[in-house]
Amino acid sequence: MDYKATLKQALARLDALQNEHVTALGKLSDLGLEISNLARVVVDLGPLAGTTPVFSDVVSELLSSVQQSQTLEVGITDKIRQLLQSQPAAAFQPTDIRNNLITQKFDLSKYSNAMATIHMVLKRLVEQQQVLLKTLPDGKTAYQWNPAPPVKK
Repeated sequence: MDYKATLKQALARLDALQNEHVTALGKLSDLGLEISNLARVVVDLGPLAGTTPVFSDVVSELLSSVQQSQTLEVGITDKIRQLLQSQPAAAFQPTDIRNNLITQKFDLSKYSNAMATIHMVLKRLVEQQQVLLKTLPDGKTAYQWNPAPPVKK
């Protein structure tokens, strides 16, 4: 048995699974936001339709989690901005950002899914053009501070 080749295959598979996991967390975060937005529409339409919508326990719990995450996001957004601004030439993967936040003693325990929150924050910062999306030579996604963010009008 070629242990080096087997180890190399196992590491490659582990890396692929990690990337798949990160992608799934991002999708999960997007689904939570979509459910939250649609629930707001349902709540607003209820009185116009002469009814009061009732959500399942699962949806109610998800809405509570999304609301809590949005409340806490202000602090984590600022921390992520500070990290990226402090090293503008560096490109960070989401796990690098998480590890850096932990090193800085930022309390991630208050987030039900810290990685999903980090992905959501990064996505918004990219949409706001404060952060650049980079593809690393190994195909992984990384984020870098935009040295010339758009000027607000």
